[in-house]
Amino acid sequence: MSAFTYGSLASSSPAAAKSPTGSRVGIRILRGGGSGGFFTPCAFAGADRRSLYLPDGSLLCTVDAAETVDGVRHDRVRAADGEPVGTIRRIPPARRLLKHTWRIDQPGRPEIVGRNLFATTDPRRLAAHTADTALSLTFDTLLSGDDGSLGPVRPRVLAWKAAGELVMTTDGRHQPVRVLAPWVDRRLAFVFAMLGDE
Repeated sequence: MSAFTYGSLASSSPAAAKSPTGSRVGIRILRGGGSGGFFTPCAFAGADRRSLYLPDGSLLCTVDAAETVDGVRHDRVRAADGEPVGTIRRIPPARRLLKHTWRIDQPGRPEIVGRNLFATTDPRRLAAHTADTALSLTFDTLLSGDDGSLGPVRPRVLAWKAAGELVMTTDGRHQPVRVLAPWVDRRLAFVFAMLGDE
């Protein structure tokens, strides 16, 4: 499984109706690929949004209550048996105009650093992404309200790297998360999507 999304499950979906938690929010994996692919629920969020359950009702993982240490938020992820899976850390920006960054600590693996695509991309890809973002923002402005307020603004794209290797990309809520390295524990990726880039 290399692509999934986290968000609302259609109430008309038979799979959503089978949710063991009664949740209408969860993880859906991409099946088939390409534009004809569709997302099938594979995990459901608990009511507390700090746990994930498999379709058979068994617990997949939980997230401890968030802890803040020296301004850094820590969300510790545990397997169903309580064993640590890893920790997701939200790092505050060093300067006011910058946004926070993320770190994922997975035992036995190099630290995974999630930063804005603009800070991690080569100039050619950056130029293409900038043009795409500008077009999106222009379109959003055209769809803005009568009061002059902007329509929805596209969330930032994060590039996640470990030891210089791109291992995952995320693009805000309801957009596919792409896991590029097979060793990344999917539970950590699922939990990051559930927590959201906030």
